Amino acid sequence: MSEIQMIRNNEFNITMSNISKDNNRIQMQDNSIQEKMNKFWNYYSKILMRFSWLILVLSLCITIGLTICCFLFMEIRQFDETNFFIQNGQALKNIQRIRTIFGNDKNFRAHQQMSLYPAIDIIIKRKLQTNNENVNETNMLNNEIIDEVRSLDRQIQSVRINNSNNSFQYNYSMLCAVLNNACLIDGNYLLSDRFRQDASYLKRKSHGIYFDSDTGANGLSSFIFSKHHKFINVTSPESDYVDEEEIEGEEKEEHLDVTTPATLTEIISYVPIFRLRYSLNITTNEMRYLSTIWENEVLRYLNEKYQSKLIYLSVSSSTAISDTVSKQARDEGPFIAIMLLIFFIFVCFSISIQGNFHTSVGYLSFCGIMSLALSSGATFGLISIFRIQIIEPMSLVVFVVAIIDCMRISILCGEYHRIIKHHMPTSSTNVSTKIDIEKILRSIIKSSRPYFLCSTLIQIIVYLILSIISPMPCTKYLSLTLILYVFI
Repeated sequence: MSEIQMIRNNEFNITMSNISKDNNRIQMQDNSIQEKMNKFWNYYSKILMRFSWLILVLSLCITIGLTICCFLFMEIRQFDETNFFIQNGQALKNIQRIRTIFGNDKNFRAHQQMSLYPAIDIIIKRKLQTNNENVNETNMLNNEIIDEVRSLDRQIQSVRINNSNNSFQYNYSMLCAVLNNACLIDGNYLLSDRFRQDASYLKRKSHGIYFDSDTGANGLSSFIFSKHHKFINVTSPESDYVDEEEIEGEEKEEHLDVTTPATLTEIISYVPIFRLRYSLNITTNEMRYLSTIWENEVLRYLNEKYQSKLIYLSVSSSTAISDTVSKQARDEGPFIAIMLLIFFIFVCFSISIQGNFHTSVGYLSFCGIMSLALSSGATFGLISIFRIQIIEPMSLVVFVVAIIDCMRISILCGEYHRIIKHHMPTSSTNVSTKIDIEKILRSIIKSSRPYFLCSTLIQIIVYLILSIISPMPCTKYLSLTLILYVFI
């Protein structure tokens, strides 16, 4: 038993010895890292003491320069609904639904290179006269339905708006005239006499574009009829009708008096939906104002006043959502300004109390307030230099900047007071006792650096995560800018 006990004791001693060696090795590594860190911060404190004025002037120049850039280059643009497109959100679902029904038409529009906003997009569907939903009841290729659509167009173009700057009234045609006719009704082929005449025997076009040479009206089949329209093959009627496109390229030769079999022609037999889009190109702020008023007035008319026994409409607008959000943001602007003012006064008051507590170093609170003001300007300066266009509510980033600086200033004030109080002679009652800042600078840096490093890392990680998971592009770019600011 004694031999077994001795063996166990030896194994235990060996195990404890190995653990002790591992602990010593880890402790030596920690001591080595700590020694290197202390050397680094010692060199850092020496650099601060030797080049203190140079560092102060350089940092002030950079910060003031960025603040000046803010005033020179800052632009707060108006809202665009694309800023609110959230992944898997309702807006993107609606866009995807329209693309599924009608396809992508951006390469079709003749004025695509222009700014075609505002715009009214109208989807027209036939009302069911009976409870049986069959092809004949939902087919839009009916002269009565086509006449109703043309009547709808006349009512839309008759909507008038008043210009508050003068006594003029404008409708769609007059606005187009003011804009040098730089506007377009997408799908206006549906309103042409040619379409009404050929609706019962509308031949399929290989390129998908229908064109009326008399009026210039045109339409892409997937846009005006949706992608779900249907075709059938029919026997060509024996008539004098000649297609302008088919006559081109025909060889001029004598017709032989022979019997030829009847030819089949592919025509459109079923159309579930019509679509029209009224667009206005804007060149000045005044015309944007008038165009937006017209858009909202047409939208209100179609949703509240328009009635039809044959068709019903699904209407959407390009700027109504963004204008509503923009108006709400501007209405909340004064309240936001008051909140910012109260917050700034509170921060200045807190820093002043903390800066004058125990040591009466009034310059510290002054430096803190100046740092808060300049860092806010520097952040907006970075945003301006990199041309990051922010929407109006996101100008509240000053709150984020203020919170960051308040944390840093609070840490600096607290550590400064604690260390100075610790080094002050306990028997001295003279507040003006001189303290050699060079002797305690290393202690201040050593005691405050964990808080600075941790707060900096936490802020960078938080903004990095926000930029990664944010579904809005403007929030993503703004978070990356804040990361750059915190790092600097």
